[in-house]
Amino acid sequence: MVDACLEILAVEDFKEEEYVSGLSLAPVVFLEEYHTLEHAEAMMKKAKMAVAVVLSEKERKPIGVIDHQILAFWHSPFIDTAAERAADRSLLNKRAHQIMAHKMDLINGHTILNDAKITLEKTNANYLLVQNDKEQIIGMLTWQILANAILKK
Repeated sequence: MVDACLEILAVEDFKEEEYVSGLSLAPVVFLEEYHTLEHAEAMMKKAKMAVAVVLSEKERKPIGVIDHQILAFWHSPFIDTAAERAADRSLLNKRAHQIMAHKMDLINGHTILNDAKITLEKTNANYLLVQNDKEQIIGMLTWQILANAILKK
């Protein structure tokens, strides 16, 4: 039985592109949990990236995510105006661990494209964070990246 399975696997042409890890994933910004809202906004803007992953200080594992929706929620309508300067500074000094979303939509890099599509549909998310076997984020899978990959098949 084992020989038959090995023979099938040897003949079958498996392409790395069939797995999420074989795609050109969108990059993410990495933040420390002590970074401020102001720092998160600046880093994301400078890098032109829509998602930042917050890493724990000790284990360096992902503990949360900050994206444009979260930034919009925390962004004061008074920021950069003369009104409410003290409140603005207080908001901008909030730490990443205070503003991040703890729920992250994650997927393993060894996931096949069809399963990734199903996961995106079930979570109703715009993106999935892709992690390797060591639980490190290696990039972000978006609908556009997935659609391009499926169309190329």
